[in-house]
Amino acid sequence: MDKIEKHVSCKCSAECLLFTKFINDEDKEIYIAIYTIGQYNPKPSIWERIKYCLYHLKTGKKYEDQIILTYDKAQEVGKWLIENAK
Repeated sequence: MDKIEKHVSCKCSAECLLFTKFINDEDKEIYIAIYTIGQYNPKPSIWERIKYCLYHLKTGKKYEDQIILTYDKAQEVGKWLIENAK
């Protein structure tokens, strides 16, 4: 299947966004994936999972992560989204 892709790296160079638009896609959707560069996180232990559950119950937060884009990168992403959302 043909597709158009755009990769954008985080300013800190630890994460990357991948925007994908499939050509001739009937659903007309754009997919956004977040990748972590160079880090492998093994399956958490049972104790780590329990701590995460307690954290989620206490704060209501699922997880915390962010992508930092410079103004130039944000405009580039915005332009790409507008061009491919037609």
